[in-house]
Amino acid sequence: MTDNDILAKKYLDLATSSDRKGIFTFTGFLGLSEKDILLKTIDEEKRSGVGISYTLYGGHEDAERVMCRFGNPDELGYTVEFPISCIKVEPLNGKFADSLSHRDYLGSLMNLGIVRAVIGDIIISENKAYVFCAENMAEMIEKELVRIKHTTVVAKKINLSEEKIEKAEEDVKELKLTVSSLRADTMISGVYKKSRSQTAELFARGLVYIDGRQTENPSQLIKEGQSVNVRGMGKFIFEKMENINKKGKNVINVRVFA
Repeated sequence: MTDNDILAKKYLDLATSSDRKGIFTFTGFLGLSEKDILLKTIDEEKRSGVGISYTLYGGHEDAERVMCRFGNPDELGYTVEFPISCIKVEPLNGKFADSLSHRDYLGSLMNLGIVRAVIGDIIISENKAYVFCAENMAEMIEKELVRIKHTTVVAKKINLSEEKIEKAEEDVKELKLTVSSLRADTMISGVYKKSRSQTAELFARGLVYIDGRQTENPSQLIKEGQSVNVRGMGKFIFEKMENINKKGKNVINVRVFA
């Protein structure tokens, strides 16, 4: 079995366990490729006549890394929240703090012996970061994450209903674009200022994901509300079609995440 086959079997086992025992089951946090395997596995089961009830969530709106919860609240008669916590990480003394990147935060967490599957998104805002993690890892992170590079930090679990995450303004941009069509390659070219050949290479290398599903089809049409991830470049959401201009081109609004 390939690694992908092993992951697919793992997801099916979780879905089967949920259905058989009448309980909710959860995956760890899924990256783009893992989410793609999950969704393709669910699609294959659906084509064979087996429906799988599931929900994806990463602890906040527009999360990149998400958990999958198997189980339907209506069928089970109850619900269970996702076992996700959020840890705010701040320098003990901001005056002497390093400028820390996503890689710095993630590297320090990995150095604690934590596996990637229990860490979700890391949102950086000025001199602090919000780390989404599996609920059962929150206490350890609070106690053990005390230094990142040369900076002494304080990690504290927060209640998202009481504290709003402050996203850096430069991380999210609202853009109005004029594009000749709503094809995936055309929109990616417009958002990231890539040539036709550069955009074609992104698809050929398997770097493009639409709503979590990997695609090598540059002519796939993007619908309002769909998200497009390009590995190594970021993500954008096609918010809405504004109008068609006098030259017959589409004027659209997109939200771009760094």
